[in-house]
Amino acid sequence: MAVLERLIQRKSFLVKHSFIFSNAALLIINTLSIILFANLEASIAAPPGTPATASPVPPAAHSYKSYVNVRYRYSIEYPAELLFAQGESENGDGQRFVSHDNQAQLTSWGEHAVNTSTGDPQSLTQLYATETEKNRKDITYKTIAGNWYVTSGITGSNIFYRKTLLEGGDFKRFELTYPTGQRKLFDPVVAHISKSFRSTVSSAQSTKNRFGLPGNALILETGNLPASECADRTLVLWMLNAEKHPYSSGEVYSCVDATRGNYYSGLLRVSLVNTKTDQLINTVTVDSPPGSEGKTIDIPYSIRGGENCFYRVPGASGNKEGKPKIINLVDLNGDGKALEFVLYNAENCNLLDTALFGYSARQDKVIQYPVKLSIRDPKEKPVTELRKWVIHLFSSKPKKPGYFKYEVDLRGTLGPLDKFEVKYDAAHELFTGTLQRIW
Repeated sequence: MAVLERLIQRKSFLVKHSFIFSNAALLIINTLSIILFANLEASIAAPPGTPATASPVPPAAHSYKSYVNVRYRYSIEYPAELLFAQGESENGDGQRFVSHDNQAQLTSWGEHAVNTSTGDPQSLTQLYATETEKNRKDITYKTIAGNWYVTSGITGSNIFYRKTLLEGGDFKRFELTYPTGQRKLFDPVVAHISKSFRSTVSSAQSTKNRFGLPGNALILETGNLPASECADRTLVLWMLNAEKHPYSSGEVYSCVDATRGNYYSGLLRVSLVNTKTDQLINTVTVDSPPGSEGKTIDIPYSIRGGENCFYRVPGASGNKEGKPKIINLVDLNGDGKALEFVLYNAENCNLLDTALFGYSARQDKVIQYPVKLSIRDPKEKPVTELRKWVIHLFSSKPKKPGYFKYEVDLRGTLGPLDKFEVKYDAAHELFTGTLQRIW
């Protein structure tokens, strides 16, 4: 009887401990699987500049070519002997690269940073949240940092790796998929591709993404307001649909060229930005000068300096060209604070249009200063006009703070003698005055 009891006890011990040993073995296997897959993710999901984990096939073993996308401004490298270019898409957003056996595929593309449902701008964190929602069980790794994020995982028998950059108001993206059985071949490849993927947007244009400007905006200049007045405000001069017009070297400037030189032409805007939060506070649309065709405005990006130039061009004089300071802050309303700047447009050798913009501390906005003119012309009925551009006004020297009195003599071209007297109305943040026309 004692022998039988010992046999029963031994059998119970073996059953009990075999169950424990079995569970322990499964636990060890699962742990090793997690570690192996984590090592894969650590090698392929490394951010730019991070060395890839060592692998059986070093990246140097492959010959890489570069694909540059012009429309969405990004570049990416691909192994030319493994993945073959299929030609750029019809709309120019990107390209596919496919292996000979069609089992591996690299796809690159771009898209505007806009929510297609609402039409509102979409941030990187919003797109990341949408892509990594809780029911996405196929995603086993995800990370977001700065202006990029990565997601990767396994779908069926394929590994996928996806990276997204946000720069210049556009998302630049790529995805590489390959069979799990080809990991030794493609793990080092995806590490190289990820490191090579970059935006080709200039630093000036990347700034517009911070400020939430449209993707087709070109920032011409930024100007910080004086720290003594407002340390966390910046003025941003930018243009939509900008067209570049270089000036032929060596040619003599005409009167019109004196305000444009080498210039951009497009729809002009001035914005005020909170530099602490990068929040755009407000934007002013700059109307084209009177007599201009369409709504575009010409703004120089390089122009000859000297006494004949209306813009300040640091370091340039005579026939030397340089970058003009468009947001050249001065005090023109007479309040003792240098918070205004002037735009110029030469219609011809006799007429110079001027417009004044600046920071309103009262409104905490950038504003354009209109001019309310009472016009007296013996050939016409008296009329009062609110003008945004006035000839020669802000190019002339004020007689005293905020007060201008000057003449424009057009009698040599069979025109009138125009006498202006204008002063600043601080209560309404505009200029008022008279234009007496003498024939």
